[in-house]
Amino acid sequence: MCIRDSPKPPPWLAPEKDRTLHVAKGKKTFIQLCASCHGPAGKGDGPAAAGLVDIWKNAIIPADLGEAHHKSGDRPADLYRTIATGLDGTPMVSFSATLKPEEIWNLVAYIKSIEKPK
Repeated sequence: MCIRDSPKPPPWLAPEKDRTLHVAKGKKTFIQLCASCHGPAGKGDGPAAAGLVDIWKNAIIPADLGEAHHKSGDRPADLYRTIATGLDGTPMVSFSATLKPEEIWNLVAYIKSIEKPK
């Protein structure tokens, strides 16, 4: 599978009432893998955030995932792609070898749950 052709969002992602279990699973994974940089609430203020640099050695701040808009796109498929492939030139690594597609979708569900309204 080519990541740019990421899997279609699962049917449970659209109806908010169907996401609850997936949001909880995504939050657990988020705390384990993402909170060190993005912070426990996804605000970009994790303990590892202070020392992050891009490939040019410039300081870089992790994204505040609670914001209404994201650098690489706001659609669930955009968030999936970012988690799966990482972001070149930044400390955001690929999780495609670490997480199953369902686990990535759970993370997407969690991120969508903490976003501010647009």
